[in-house]
Formats: sequence, structure tokens, C-alpha cells
Amino acid sequence: MSVNPQLQLSEKELSSRLLKETSNHPVTLSTGVMSVLGGVGAGLFVGSEIFLGLSAVAAISVVACLGFITSKTVFGKHKAMLAIIDKVRNETIAKRQQISESVKASLTAFSDKKGLLQLTQLQSKFKAFESVLDHQF
Repeated sequence: MSVNPQLQLSEKELSSRLLKETSNHPVTLSTGVMSVLGGVGAGLFVGSEIFLGLSAVAAISVVACLGFITSKTVFGKHKAMLAIIDKVRNETIAKRQQISESVKASLTAFSDKKGLLQLTQLQSKFKAFESVLDHQF
């Protein structure tokens, strides 16, 4: 769970992440593979009775794949971007808590009571700041 401290959540970055997540989604991959295999199979059995069945499988898979991609990147874009923002926020919170616990453990190991007090004060001020932001937005 590596969080980039310089991560930009611009429209371009969010669109890029959305496209990456959509293209790597199991629905996209499975329907894409089915369409390719159906198309190759139909090409191999052009003169056979199976040709129409394989062509139908390929066509249905292409439509399903494109429909899923369109629903995620066009119609559900706003919702998907909010989910990405929430995911990044949760990763950032987890990383911040991990760092805070590490600092606290180090201060405890050194028996630094003043440092522990300052850390506690910093954490309470940050919680108050987060609370103000939550109420504002």
C-alpha cells in the first residue's frame, strides 16, 4: 500500500486512474478475452455449422465489454471518481496512522515524555482540523 505523497487528484489524473481500473477490471478482461476467442474460433470455422454460434459469442462479448467500459467511464464516471478519491483518502489515513504509531513507539522506546505529549497534542489538533474540514465539505 504505497501512497505517493505528491499524488495529484486532478481531473486528468482521476480519469487516467479510472481508465486503468476499468481496463483491468475482471468484467472487461473476461468479456474481452471471450470476444477475441470467439472471433478467432469463428475465423477458424468459417465453413462450419459452428461459425454462427462463435460469431454470436464474439459479438455479444464485444457489446458487453464496450457496454461495461462505457457505463464506468461515461455514465458512472462521477461515482467512480468519488470512489477513487475515497480509496486514496483511506490509503493516506492508514499510512498516516502507521507513521504516527511508529513515531509513538520510537518516542516510547526513548522514554521521551515531552515528545509523546507533543505528539498527542499534534494528533488532537489534526483531529480538530479534520473535523472542521468534514463539517465544511
